[in-house]
This record gives sequence, C-alpha cells and structure tokens, in this order.
Amino acid sequence: MKILCVGNSYSEDATAYLQSMNDEFYVRNLYYPGCSLESHIDFLHTNKKVYVLEENGIHIESIENKVSLLEALELRDWDIVTIQQVSWLSGIESSYEPYMQELIDSINSKAPKAKIHFHRTWSYENGMEFPPFSVYENSSQVMFDMIKSATDIITKKYTLPVIPVGDVIQALRALSAFDEEQGGVALSRDKSHLSYDYGRYAAALTWSSYFCNNSSNTTFLPEGIDHKYTKLIKDCVNMVLTGYYISEK
Repeated sequence: MKILCVGNSYSEDATAYLQSMNDEFYVRNLYYPGCSLESHIDFLHTNKKVYVLEENGIHIESIENKVSLLEALELRDWDIVTIQQVSWLSGIESSYEPYMQELIDSINSKAPKAKIHFHRTWSYENGMEFPPFSVYENSSQVMFDMIKSATDIITKKYTLPVIPVGDVIQALRALSAFDEEQGGVALSRDKSHLSYDYGRYAAALTWSSYFCNNSSNTTFLPEGIDHKYTKLIKDCVNMVLTGYYISEK
C-alpha cells in the first residue's frame, strides 16, 4: 500500500514507525514545517519546490533537493493520499475553507487512483505555552473537542474517511498510565509533538490498524518502550476504531 502524506511535522510523527510496524506499507511524508492548508494551496499555485520527502520521519531528500506538491503526487501510483490541517488551526472550522476543495481536486487530478483520507491530529497538552492555544482556553480537552467538531463537519462535507489519531491520543490521556499531570507516561515530547516512544507508537498503530486491521498482531516496538503499556495502547486503538472509548475516570 503506497501512502503519501500531504502534511507537516504531525504526519511525520504519525508515520515514523509505520513501515517498521507493517511491511505492507510504502509511506512518504511531504514535509514542510507548520504547513497549513492555506500554505499548501499557496505552494500549489506557484508550484514551489519547498517540501522535503521523508521516510520513517527522516528526510530522504536534501534541503537542496526539494520537491513541489505536484511532483510528489506524480512520483508514485499512490493508493492513499492523506491531508490534515496545521495543529493550531485544526479546531477552527473556518480555517479549512476555501482550501479543501482545491487541494482535493488537485490530488484527484494528479493521483486519480488514490483514495483521499483525512488525518485527524491531536490536541496540545495542558501547560503548552503557545499564544494560539488560548483560542482553545489553554485546555487540551477543549482543543480536542473543537478539533473533532470541526473535522467531523469538514470530512462529512467532502465525504472523507478519518484516521482518528487524535481520538486515540485523547483516549489514552484519560488513562492514569498516560496522565502526565498525575505522573503517568508522557505521550508528547514538547506538549505538542508526540513522544518518540509511546506517542509515535500509538499513532503508527492507529494507522496500521485503520488500514490493515492488524494492531494486535504487530511485534514492532520502538526502543525503550515498556511492554506493560503496549496492551493498553493496543486496546485503546481497537476501542477507538470500533467506536468505543476506555477510561479509568
């Protein structure tokens, strides 16, 4: 399964372990830092070569050898192309327009066989010091609720299936084992991006299970991960993907 992510550092986080977890995947992340839907469209209009191609969360193209969005769409016969909004705008419904339709049309034009999926990202951790977080009352839960509300509306409008990574991360935060404020394991490395161990593992497991329904069979574990948490993560992924949440609170 060949997947191209039209994203930023959040899709970098989400797919860093995906190929290691499941050899059915060929994944490339089209990376530009902090790239919003509006910026993707701006770059599309000018056909600027501003993106770095990444594999496993690592640049495989040098800074001097960047690609444009249109070039990336034509690099392979992609099966899946994913899109997402930049983190600080992800819960603002108005930020998705008028960019979604043009981006979808461009993908359909250049990669007509690809199925477009929407990557629903996660909220910041409480305590994140970033001015745009105030739009969400500086609350992780408020931000997630707004992300879910906005993306439910947008994805329904464009009939896009949703990869619910944000849902999984928020459900894990409800468990004492991953409640960092109460001494649990951190899912974030900077209150924004996912931790290199449990956070990225949970995200990759969500993608793998979403596309291939094999989360309980995977044997891959990032370096340093404690086995006692893997069942919790696997259970959470399965619960979210089947429409249920687990909580100890």
